[in-house]
Amino acid sequence: MSSSRWIVVAALAVVVGVSSITVASAQQRGRGGAGGRGMGMAPGADVLMMLTLEPVQKELKLTDAQTTTVREAGEQMQSEMRETFSGLQDLSQEERREKMQELRGEIEKKVKELRAKVDTTLDASQKDRLKQLVLQRRGVLQSLQDAEVATSLKLTDEQKKKVETLVAESRPGRGQGGAAAAGDGDRAAMRERFAAMQKERNEKALGILTAEQKSEFEKLQGAKFDFPAGRGGGFLPGA
Repeated sequence: MSSSRWIVVAALAVVVGVSSITVASAQQRGRGGAGGRGMGMAPGADVLMMLTLEPVQKELKLTDAQTTTVREAGEQMQSEMRETFSGLQDLSQEERREKMQELRGEIEKKVKELRAKVDTTLDASQKDRLKQLVLQRRGVLQSLQDAEVATSLKLTDEQKKKVETLVAESRPGRGQGGAAAAGDGDRAAMRERFAAMQKERNEKALGILTAEQKSEFEKLQGAKFDFPAGRGGGFLPGA
């Protein structure tokens, strides 16, 4: 892999989360990849990536000015990630992992700033619909980890513990093999395998909820939206 390509993959692994981490793992053949276990997601990064998708922009009925702001925020995030990771390609895998852990705080700060910039351009109805799209895109398991969602659904302590257990079991390398098992270079197979894994996890997560909570969760997601496949959407959890 070229150094510039590695930088982009590594940056997305930290910024976007599990799906990118598994891609990095497959390409580097490392246990946990460049991100390693526990890198997780910079809060709000998936929302910024989602907003760069034209179908999402149309669904939110963004104005030309809003679309420009969203596009510039996405481009700035990717540019700053490349800059942040530009010196990592010469490090060993262990050194990369340690350095990326150190950089996490800086990354989260930048993403938070960009999210705030974008949020100020959206009106109330757009923000409400965006919340619904985010829940749909993240899927059940990731959504249940959100404090606001947990409160809305009135999750019990026992249910929260079950969610935590399922999250731990779902981490790359914990029995489900990760995307690496699909083989290097076969991105279609990797995507299909990851989608199947996500579907299984979400079904298990739904099983934690009562019938009433499931109904409420459906309401929180709003009208179903069909996300585009391929680049952009594929970097988001649930792809």
